[in-house]
Amino acid sequence: PAQAMRPPSPGVYRPSFIEPLVRRFRLSPAMRIILRNMQRHRWRTALTVLGVAASMAVLISGTFWRDSISLMIETQFRHALRGDVSVYLIDPRPAVITQAFAHLRDVKAVEAARTVSVRLIHGQHDWRGNLTGKAAQPELHRIIDVEHITHAPPAQGLLITDRLADRLHIQPGQTIDVEIQEGQRQLSSVIVTGTVKEMMGMNAYMERHSLNQLLREGDHVNQLTLLVDAGKEASVLALLKQLPQVALAISKAVMLSNIQSITARNMLIISTVLTVFATVIAIGVVYNQTRIALTERSWELASLRVLGFTRAEVTTLLLGELAIARSEEHTSELQSRLHLVCRLLLEKK
Repeated sequence: PAQAMRPPSPGVYRPSFIEPLVRRFRLSPAMRIILRNMQRHRWRTALTVLGVAASMAVLISGTFWRDSISLMIETQFRHALRGDVSVYLIDPRPAVITQAFAHLRDVKAVEAARTVSVRLIHGQHDWRGNLTGKAAQPELHRIIDVEHITHAPPAQGLLITDRLADRLHIQPGQTIDVEIQEGQRQLSSVIVTGTVKEMMGMNAYMERHSLNQLLREGDHVNQLTLLVDAGKEASVLALLKQLPQVALAISKAVMLSNIQSITARNMLIISTVLTVFATVIAIGVVYNQTRIALTERSWELASLRVLGFTRAEVTTLLLGELAIARSEEHTSELQSRLHLVCRLLLEKK
């Protein structure tokens, strides 16, 4: 009981590492009190800073996704896909069909490709997807990596994305088995000539004539990319819908608009949730720090109020550890009152 009733022993005060800063920058008495109190409770101050920083990190992570999706859309729809309309045919047709599409009204250029469903096998690893045969030097639908470098499909061999190479555990120079999932379903061995680091998806490419040789067919295509005059996409799409060999025709502008609207809605939901989490974390950290400081310094702050300090001045001393700021219009008055406190203590001695 005697130990419990004994008042707390005074703290051990000594010059700290912030004293040279106080003398150099001639800080006000209020700022000196704030910095010295923060230095005496360094662990609590460090944890408070860490908690507020964590709330900001949660908030910043939400904007990271917005920037990443914007970069991905810019790469795919501005650099890779340079055509205006993508056309998919019902069945593979001879490559001479591109001339018929090139003579359509408002069509400026046509680029043909061949896509076939395949199963790539390397040892015990396999992958099912599409193998795309592109032109030797594609211009309207290019292969672009994350560094915005253009890659040409190999004339002999296979070009795959880095994610697909990791899944199949294969390196450039090794042989991979290509099992065609259409027609005669023949199985062939092809050398992987290189990898490309694309922003999305697992894809495989080769030159169109090489793919047709692999299929043991003539020069056939089933996918076309059209470059049309500005503002004429609607008329070209209406004309393509009347062609019996066309299975699907898509405008790049419509695809981009749909993706942006869906992305904007999803990002709004994600940003709202992350903002709520960040607000809860920040409020929890600040409230906890303020309650602890108020409990520890209640006698000191009450004494300042008795000596004539206003509620705003006392609040500045209490919350200064969190904000490290003060009001300039109250600086001179605050300094005079602090000097009065010091003089009263000396007279009491």
